[in-house]
Amino acid sequence: MSKKIFQDMVRVKRELPQPSSPSPERRGNKPRAGSRYSLWLVALAAIAFLFFALSFLFAKAQIIINPRTKDFTLNQNFSAAKDLGPNGLIFDSVILAGEVSEEIPAGEEKDYLEPAQ
Repeated sequence: MSKKIFQDMVRVKRELPQPSSPSPERRGNKPRAGSRYSLWLVALAAIAFLFFALSFLFAKAQIIINPRTKDFTLNQNFSAAKDLGPNGLIFDSVILAGEVSEEIPAGEEKDYLEPAQ
């Protein structure tokens, strides 16, 4: 008969000494409280960096507004009266007292070579 290779091997169990108190590294899969707070700190710093990067990117944004226009003609005469008529427009006088002024500082000066038309 042929001899099996694993027949002569004997399995030996080794017992590891158990520490009396669990060390901080061997508490299981629980993360330490400090590592959790440092993860939130890194996440907050990344969000702050993203906010400042986007604000710097859009600081030089130019907004151009092109209003939609439409040509039309009025072929009727309109008249307005203080009293409401059957086919007329009504108006009312409003008097506003006071004056409002606001100074807006100029942010940029440019020299144009083209004359105004």
